[in-house]
Amino acid sequence: MLRGLSDAELSELFERLWDLPAAHLSLQVELPKLHSPELVRLCDAIADGDPDPELLEHVVGAIDTPLERVRLARAVIAHSQANTIEEKLANAALLDLGSDSRWLLRAGLLQAVAVRVGAARTTAGVLLAA
Repeated sequence: MLRGLSDAELSELFERLWDLPAAHLSLQVELPKLHSPELVRLCDAIADGDPDPELLEHVVGAIDTPLERVRLARAVIAHSQANTIEEKLANAALLDLGSDSRWLLRAGLLQAVAVRVGAARTTAGVLLAA
């Protein structure tokens, strides 16, 4: 489905991945029950509106597991089958999750943390108390 797309079209699809976790709760990463010191610092930074890119990369590396990638891939497939995500975008998400890329994982982590600390609303519009 992605074959034949220009580099610009592929870039646009990957840019659109950034918005998926805000629109679909199942595409946010599952935060661990016990927060590491780095995750706590990332939560504080996002609550303050100033996420540190190096800290984000460190935490993404910690949550980037085969199980989390499979969970996200299954969620992408379910949304694609339900027509809540267009097929090309779903294919781009699956390509991202099946590679060394962490584009969707980063977006899912940032959105999950933002919802957790009350800096963003859930997909239903609920603002959680931090």
